[in-house]
Amino acid sequence: MITSMNLLCGCMSVMAVANNETDVAGLFIFLAAGFDFLDGMAARLLNARTDIGKQLDSLADMVSFGLAPGLIMFHLISQAAEIGYPQSSLATNLPYLALAIPVLSAWRLAIFNVDVRQEDRFIGLPTPANAMLLASIPMIMAYQIHFSSNIVHSILGFMFNPFILALLSLIMSILLVANIPLFALKFKDFSWVRNKIRYTFIAAALILFALLQFTAVPVIILLYVLFSILWREKA
Repeated sequence: MITSMNLLCGCMSVMAVANNETDVAGLFIFLAAGFDFLDGMAARLLNARTDIGKQLDSLADMVSFGLAPGLIMFHLISQAAEIGYPQSSLATNLPYLALAIPVLSAWRLAIFNVDVRQEDRFIGLPTPANAMLLASIPMIMAYQIHFSSNIVHSILGFMFNPFILALLSLIMSILLVANIPLFALKFKDFSWVRNKIRYTFIAAALILFALLQFTAVPVIILLYVLFSILWREKA
């Protein structure tokens, strides 16, 4: 049921993009990520992990964290290209680079299902993390642009460029299948010794989100990658 709620949110996100409501689409992706976290926790607590549940989870993730963010970026690139380069072939063709997101998300999910190394960690950026970063862009523009600092305004002005958005789509897609070990937010127990990297990251993420709201999401994802690299080197 929880996994199905993830899928339902992904479908609602796709419908929101079709209605030109990319901020609402981003919100549904965040809701889907919440259900995705809860279904794994519930499966571990209830000892209810099954092959069907694993497959359903990947199918739901493909919609919520592959197709939906890909459509969001397609829409954003189209908007930026039409504003910056009206009536040009660029505005028509450049947005299709965003389709790398659902394609490589599918690869990422397929690899995860058969890779025994990823039982307690990830190899490559998880699809929910990638989706939340991309979904945060229209949400920042919609909900925080009028309250943000001049620095944030400058960053958003720089990012709302069709080439930057297309490049971001490609880079994030490549990170999905990159051979980079990243820690998973899965608790086998709640001891500090075994989970200090998780507790530290969660505390930092909560503080950043409390201070910056959706503007913090790209910073949090970057911290996640940096924490994973530093933790691996230390280990």
